[in-house]
Amino acid sequence: MSKYRKTVLTNAGLDLVKRANQGKARFHLTRGASSTEDLRQFSIADLQNMTELPSIMQYSGLSNIENTIKTPDAVIGVKMNFDNKDLKHGYKVNAVGLYAMEDAEDATEFLYALSVADEPEQIPDFTNDVLFKFNLMMYVVIGRKDNVTVTVSADDVYTKNQTYSRTEIKELLDELTKDHQKILDGKADKDSVYNKTEVDNKLDTKANKSDVYTKTEVDTKLDSKADKSDLQALNIDQYAKKADVQSAYHKDVPASLTELNNLTEEGLWSFRANFNDAQWNAVANKPPTDRYALYKVSKIQDDLFQICYPTGSVQIYYRMASGGGKSWSAWQSLVNNSTYSDTEIDKKIDAAGKVKKVAGVDPDNSGNVPINVNVVTGYNVDSQQATQTTKSVTQPVYIDKSAFQTIAERIKQNSTTVQTLQQVRDAIVTQTNPNDMKTSGHYFYTGNSQLPFAGWGFLDVVKTPDTTRVRQIATPDGYNTQYIRGIGPTGTWTNWVNIKQPSWSDITNKPKYRYSLYNGNIHFNSSSGNFEWFTKNYTSNEVSDSGTMAIDLDDDAALQETATALNNVKNRAYSSLPLAGGSMNLYSTINWNGGGINDRSGNLGGLTWSGGTDSARIYGDQNGNDNLDLAIDLGDDNSNHVSFRWNSAEKAAIRSDGHYTGSVDWSNVWGRPDVATQQQIKDHQNQINAINSRLNELGFHVFNTEAESLAASKQHPGWVCIP
Repeated sequence: MSKYRKTVLTNAGLDLVKRANQGKARFHLTRGASSTEDLRQFSIADLQNMTELPSIMQYSGLSNIENTIKTPDAVIGVKMNFDNKDLKHGYKVNAVGLYAMEDAEDATEFLYALSVADEPEQIPDFTNDVLFKFNLMMYVVIGRKDNVTVTVSADDVYTKNQTYSRTEIKELLDELTKDHQKILDGKADKDSVYNKTEVDNKLDTKANKSDVYTKTEVDTKLDSKADKSDLQALNIDQYAKKADVQSAYHKDVPASLTELNNLTEEGLWSFRANFNDAQWNAVANKPPTDRYALYKVSKIQDDLFQICYPTGSVQIYYRMASGGGKSWSAWQSLVNNSTYSDTEIDKKIDAAGKVKKVAGVDPDNSGNVPINVNVVTGYNVDSQQATQTTKSVTQPVYIDKSAFQTIAERIKQNSTTVQTLQQVRDAIVTQTNPNDMKTSGHYFYTGNSQLPFAGWGFLDVVKTPDTTRVRQIATPDGYNTQYIRGIGPTGTWTNWVNIKQPSWSDITNKPKYRYSLYNGNIHFNSSSGNFEWFTKNYTSNEVSDSGTMAIDLDDDAALQETATALNNVKNRAYSSLPLAGGSMNLYSTINWNGGGINDRSGNLGGLTWSGGTDSARIYGDQNGNDNLDLAIDLGDDNSNHVSFRWNSAEKAAIRSDGHYTGSVDWSNVWGRPDVATQQQIKDHQNQINAINSRLNELGFHVFNTEAESLAASKQHPGWVCIP
C-alpha cells in the first residue's frame, strides 16, 4: 500500500495564501501532477523553494473538493485521479504536486504544494489493455475560501445525479428483466401457431420459404423480448439510458461542424463517430493530429479552453479564447516526459551505434572514416592555378580556392612594391626641372641650371605624404659639399644653402687672440673640483703645436666668464639627478614651498607621467585657508586607475570614478556596522520558512502586522492568528 507524507506548501504558495487571507489576492487551483523524481532526501526548505515539480510524468484534473472539519474555511481536500490509459511505460509516483494560478494579469501557473512518497504507488503500463486508476486526496491551506476557486475537470467528476454505482445498475437491470418477463407472461399467446403465409405477411414478402420461422422458433425468440406497446407503457424514466451513460464519458461532434472555433459547449468531444478522414481534413483551426483525438472544452467565466488529447502520443495541445470564444489563441504543444536523463541519453547513444560506412569505406577503431579528397600541394602565383593530388584523410580541412587567389593578388601587389623600392634605392637619371621634383627618391643629373652647381651631381628628395612639405639635398659629383633647400605650405622654394664644413681660411674677421683647449687655457682642476683659467698667447693663426684645434676669442675676460659659467653648471649638475636616473642620498627630500596660510596657490608642483593621451600626476594642492591636499590626478579619460599590485600582479584598484575594486576585511575596520552575513540571513530565512510551513500544516494563520492579526481574530473567533 502506498504511503505519502504531509503536504508541504511552497514559498510561492505561502505568499499567495497570505495575500488571499488579507483579501489582497484571488487565485484558483488548476491541476495536479505526478513525478518520478525521488525527493525523500530533500529538506523541507528545499521543497518549499520549488516552483516546478521535477520529472513530471502525468497531469490530473481536480475533483471531489472536501472541507475539513476543524478549519473548513482555511483547509480543503482536493482529489487527483491518475490512470494508465495509453501509458507505454509504467512508473512510480514518487511525488505529487498541486498547481495554482493567481487571478491577475500576466500571472503564470506555479507549484502551490507537493507531497513526497515514503512508499510510492506503482502505475503499470497499458500494454495489456488493463485500466488502472490511482486516486489521491491532498489537503492544503488556502486562507480565505471565498478568495479561492478550484478548476474541476469534467473528465473525472460526476455528480450523484449523473452516475450510478455498480450495485445500483445491477439492481435496476434485474428489476427491468423481471418486469419484462411479467409482461411477456401475461401478453404472449403461446398456443398460437403461425403458418408460412402469416409469417410471410409479417415479414418481407420476398423472403425465401426457407427463411420462415416455425411457431416454436418464433416463440423461442419472443420469450426474451417485450411487446413494444407494453414497453412504451412502462415508466423507465428512473433508469439510465445507454446513450446517457456513454455521453457522460464523451459526446460525438456533429457532422455539420466545419470550424473548431465553434466547438464551445463544455464537455469531452470525439470526431471519431461522425467524421471520416476527408471530413476531418476539411475542419478549420485544428491541431496537427488525426480525428481519433479527444477534445476537452471547459469554460471559466467568459474564458474558453480547448485541450486536445491525441491517441498513442504523450503530446498534448491546448489553446484558449477570451470573451466567449471571439478570439482564439494558437495551439500550443505540451509534451509529457520530454526530457531525458543522462542514463537515458547514454542508452540511446549506445543503441544508435557507430557509423557503419561512408561511401563504401569502413570506419577505423576510433569511429573515423577516411575520406579521399583533393589536396592542394602547390600554387602558381602568376597564373593563379593550383597543383592538386588525391589523399586519404580522416579530418580534412578545406580551403576555398578564392582564398589562394586573394593571397596571390597580395603577393603580386607586394612584388610591385618591391620593384618600386628597388627603383627608389637606385638613383634615377633624369633632366626634369628640380623645381618640379617633389617625389621622394634618388636622382642623378648631368647638368641643370636650377641646381646650385654646374656639372653632374645627385639630388635627394624627401616629402610628406600630402606633398605639402618637400626637402631637397644637392651633392656635386666628386665633392664633399652639399646644398639644401625646402618648400613649405606656402609653395615657394627657399634659397639653396651650402652645408659643407668651413675651414679656417673661410672665416672672415678673425679675432686677434687664439687659445688652445689642449694647452690648458680652460681645464678641470682635480684637486679643487673647479674649472680654472690660464692664459697663453699664440701669435700664429695656425693650429697648436700638438695638433689640437684652437679657439680664438677677442679678449681674456670672455674665457674667464666661460670658466665661471662652467663652474655654475657643474654645481647644479652635482646637486641634481641626471636625466638617465640614479639613486638619492639617504634621508634626502624634495620640497615644494607654497604660499601663506591664507593663500590658495593651487598646484604646488609634483610628478607627472604621460603615455598616449592619458596622464597620471601626484602633486600638492593648496586649495583653502591653511589646507594642503595630496592630489592623485588621472587624465584624460576614465580608462586609467590607481592600481595596488603584489609582484606586478594587480590585487585591487581605485577606479577613476572613485570606486574600490578590492575586498574589505571588516575585522580590521574600526567603527564597522553590526550587520548579519549573507549566510546568517539565509539560515534565518530557512528557519522562518520551516516555522511557517509547520504553522500552515497545523491550521494557524500568519499576518504581517499585529493589527491585521487582531482584526482577523475578531472576525473569525475560531482562528489561531499570529502576527
